[in-house]
Amino acid sequence: MNSNTPQFIHLKNHTEYSLVDGLIRVNSLVKEAKKLNMPAVAVTDHTNLFATVKFYRSAIGSGVKPIVGADVLIKDTADQKTPYLLTLLVQNREGYLGLSELISDAYLDGQEKGIAYLTSEQVL
Repeated sequence: MNSNTPQFIHLKNHTEYSLVDGLIRVNSLVKEAKKLNMPAVAVTDHTNLFATVKFYRSAIGSGVKPIVGADVLIKDTADQKTPYLLTLLVQNREGYLGLSELISDAYLDGQEKGIAYLTSEQVL
């Protein structure tokens, strides 16, 4: 592949650690990304970072840049019928720590019927 060829980087993958809908095994995801010559790949499990360490080690070991993130649900009012989904990606350690804090807040203060929500104000 020459350097002018655009490369696809998948930024929304839910792994076996995604509590809602994940099926992808972390090592299989990284192996497939490597096979397809992707320079990077992201994991964005639903409101958790459980796969982060395994994903990071696997990706780095395979020469694929790991992109860490999470899909979170945003619900601003109690009467809001449908929350919206927001994918958050981190750029560095500070971003990772911020996302960890947001996810903790969602579980500690934003749960409704067992589902963790954030508000727009929290993520802005």
